Amino acid sequence: MRSAGFAFASIGILAIAVGYGIVEGPLTLHLGGELGQGELAALYVAAAIVTGGAAVAAGGLAPRPLVGAGAVLLAAGIALAGATSGLVPWLPALTLVALGIGLGECGALGVLLEAVGTERIVTALVVWSQVWSLGYLAGPVVGGLAAEVAGYAALGVVPAAAVLGVLAASRRSSVGSRPSESRSSS
Repeated sequence: MRSAGFAFASIGILAIAVGYGIVEGPLTLHLGGELGQGELAALYVAAAIVTGGAAVAAGGLAPRPLVGAGAVLLAAGIALAGATSGLVPWLPALTLVALGIGLGECGALGVLLEAVGTERIVTALVVWSQVWSLGYLAGPVVGGLAAEVAGYAALGVVPAAAVLGVLAASRRSSVGSRPSESRSSS
């Protein structure tokens, strides 16, 4: 679990989870200011279906690029939803968010599975899942502070910073990875 691949998978899932926490925390407050509970629920159910479809569709693709693409789509969707009001811009915004979550989670899991040998996979999945939990808990706090200080339009800044972290981690892990590393027990 000390491999560059495990670190990249962890940073990737952290970024996706922070965004997910923002969507379910402060972004929901923003959307809820104009939508009723039924409308908001329908919008989030539709987004969940898109998330699942994106993950299934991405299942056969190379995982590493999915992490970056997912983080970028998620950040763009949050930025668009936070900076606008009304259902019309929120539909494509939440579609971007849902695609980003589906692609990013699928990609991060794929990178994790490539980076960790079978003898360490259970431990790696437990640690990786806890990293997700930390990101999901941090998202509403950090996003809420950004919205409180600078308004909902600032929500896009948090996942944008996470994208930079993912890109830096991707560069670092691709430079430091070796073919033999993909199945090591580290």
